[in-house]
Amino acid sequence: MSSPDTAFSLGDLSITTSTSADGETTLAWLGTSDAREPGLELTPFLSSFADEHAGKAVVLDFRKLGYMNSATVSPIIHFARALDAQGVRTRILFDAGVGWQRVNFVAMKSIARTLTHITVEG
Repeated sequence: MSSPDTAFSLGDLSITTSTSADGETTLAWLGTSDAREPGLELTPFLSSFADEHAGKAVVLDFRKLGYMNSATVSPIIHFARALDAQGVRTRILFDAGVGWQRVNFVAMKSIARTLTHITVEG
């Protein structure tokens, strides 16, 4: 795996990217996401990422994210749908042992059932 590069930051949230030898790109979400309207800045980044990775493999890793407010959930759901529409094989990773992550894990698992290329692991 290549060393991570910070691809996006907003307040205390940072998203790093790294690519494995087999071409799978990981977006690791770190810190906290508690902005009132994170989608204003997050959505353009995520949309561009989805377009650039059409047909590839991606991991969205939320396990080291300290906290995410409910305003952050909607842009992530739209991102997952965009990845699926682009044919991006996507694994979404949560730490199901952390209360707030478990809630999002269950919700994303339900949504993923309707998407062809998305799997959710926790």
